[in-house]
Amino acid sequence: MHRSLRDALANAAERVAPDMNAQNVANTLNAYSKLYKAAAEMPRSLRDALAEAAERVAPDMIAQNIAITLYAYFKLEEAATEMPRTLRDALAEAAERVPPNMNAQDVRITLNAYSKLEEAAAEMPRPLRDALAEAAERVAPSMNAKEVAKTLDAYSKLAEAAAEMPRSLRDALAQAAERVAPDMTSQWVAMTLNAYAKLEKAAAEMPRSLRDAMAEAAERVTPDMTA
Repeated sequence: MHRSLRDALANAAERVAPDMNAQNVANTLNAYSKLYKAAAEMPRSLRDALAEAAERVAPDMIAQNIAITLYAYFKLEEAATEMPRTLRDALAEAAERVPPNMNAQDVRITLNAYSKLEEAAAEMPRPLRDALAEAAERVAPSMNAKEVAKTLDAYSKLAEAAAEMPRSLRDALAQAAERVAPDMTSQWVAMTLNAYAKLEKAAAEMPRSLRDAMAEAAERVTPDMTA
């Protein structure tokens, strides 16, 4: 993509940001998070325009929009650094509203994004942590190997959420991890074991059947692991 095209698209995005709906905002931020050069050149005025748009449409966002928006901000370091408190609050309120409608992917992406957005994580209200925990427990039976590993990894980095993690959620994730262990790649095996090493309560309660399943998975993927 030529610089002239990147500039033209940035100008267009800034011009239409006030008219964007929730999906437009989420998709635009998501696209920029994957376009390295465009993201690096993203002007402050565009970052501000998209932040204002995201705050405006947050009450209308569905679960997928919120997950994508939070994840995009984690990837867009400058935009995340400049993220105003009002936007963080608006996204937290929206994220607290939608967990009953979240699927496994939405839960994984939302928790993963919060685990990497330090200011947003530090301000994460208890009702939001509770709502995400309830959602994670509800969708755990449908999680695939990546979703289990990433969810456990996110909890291992969210100290308050991990400390409040109910026994029922720990059990649900343990059952999910045991179920998907045969499908785990070396990356997901390593991530899951590393997360359990940091989640003291979950590790202490880790059932023998899960330990055996993870041992078998680790043995299976060992040839694929790199130092």
